[in-house]
Amino acid sequence: AHVSESLAAVFAFLEREGARHGIDGSRIGVYAASANVVESSRFLLRADAPKNVKAAVFYYGVPDGPELRRDLPVLLVTAESDLPRVRDGVNAVWNRVLASGAPWTFELATGLPHAFDALADNDASRRTIQRTLAFWKSHLEPVPQPSWTPTEERAIVAATFANDMERTISLLGAWIGAHPNEAAGYAARGSALCRMRRGVEAKPDLERALALGSTDASVHGLLGMQLESESRYQPAVEHLRAAIAGNWFNSELYGYLGHALLLLGENVEGVRAYERSLELGMPPGPTTLGVVNYNLACGYARLGRIEDALGALERAVEQRFGTRHEYETDPDLDPLRDQARYRAALERLGA
Repeated sequence: AHVSESLAAVFAFLEREGARHGIDGSRIGVYAASANVVESSRFLLRADAPKNVKAAVFYYGVPDGPELRRDLPVLLVTAESDLPRVRDGVNAVWNRVLASGAPWTFELATGLPHAFDALADNDASRRTIQRTLAFWKSHLEPVPQPSWTPTEERAIVAATFANDMERTISLLGAWIGAHPNEAAGYAARGSALCRMRRGVEAKPDLERALALGSTDASVHGLLGMQLESESRYQPAVEHLRAAIAGNWFNSELYGYLGHALLLLGENVEGVRAYERSLELGMPPGPTTLGVVNYNLACGYARLGRIEDALGALERAVEQRFGTRHEYETDPDLDPLRDQARYRAALERLGA
């Protein structure tokens, strides 16, 4: 009748008296199985659960904690024979873990029955138990400490891989202050700023990196895209082509290149760039796949490739790019006006 109170008393006793019994009461690992999982998880997954419990293992059952603590590593092991009964419950727990970011490990004990740790006398069972013991050891034993000294460069790379761009930019600011003539710092900060869609701020860093001799193709690519967005098409094309020559490109870069070339009147090259953008997999959407197809339709129309232009126009309409007024007033599309497919596409676009 007093499950939570009883469990709390057990862990309080271990913390207070454990040393007398050969137990480090400040570092406890817990095991609960089958029908005991529900009440154990309700107790251990509360915010006010005993903090001397450092790791929990649940076998067979479905945890039912009120919240998923981010400070308690949990291993949940499900026997394959239990799946018909617990599949939905385990799936629900997994979705909660993904939403919370709690440190859980899931294992499906393939080919093993309920209570395999007592009843299955085979190597598959023993390996699962071996991994369970290793889970406890990794969370209860001291963690080996590194022999090396942390470096600023490692912290910068770690922040970048964590996609923490604000921290990356902050760390790079300090690093650049100490290494003002190193191109790599400016290139890295410019790249981070571009990933945050702060191209205007990135531009001086990218230019400085090139002035210091950077051969990083991404610097050319990012600077080229920024220059294109500023309507500086000729230098943009030069940098974008340099990036491609350095094997740094994607569908977005080719989209920028195609737009700049069309506006410079280089229609054949502009169309080729847009075609390459589509080959590389421009993502769907009005401002991505939609605008690429619209501009490609304009390029095709300029070259007299009417059927190709109509196909691209239809794909732009499918992506809901633009307004009917834009289509009807764009002079590039004049060669398409008398085409039935043009009129049908605009009807699908609506008013």
